[in-house]
Amino acid sequence: MALYKEDKTMDKICKRCLKVKNNIDKSGFCDICMPIEMEEYARIKAFLNKHKKATMIEVKEATGIQYKVIERLIEYGGISRLEE
Repeated sequence: MALYKEDKTMDKICKRCLKVKNNIDKSGFCDICMPIEMEEYARIKAFLNKHKKATMIEVKEATGIQYKVIERLIEYGGISRLEE
C-alpha cells in the first residue's frame, strides 16, 4: 500500500498564487498570474539591460518586484544570477 494516494491536483497549483486551478499551463501559472509574471519579467529585464551589474537589492528597489519573484525567475532561468 502506498503511503500517499496519487494526487493529480498537485500539478494544478499555480506557482504564483498557490491556488488549485484547472487552467494551469505548462509554465505552472494560471491564466490570471501568467500576464503578471510576464510583465514583471519584462520590467526586470528592461532594468537589467540598463544596469547590467545590478544586485538583487537594486533590482527590487528599482522595480518594486518582490524578492521571491526575482528568485523564482533566476531559479527557472528567466534571468541570470544576481548578487545578493
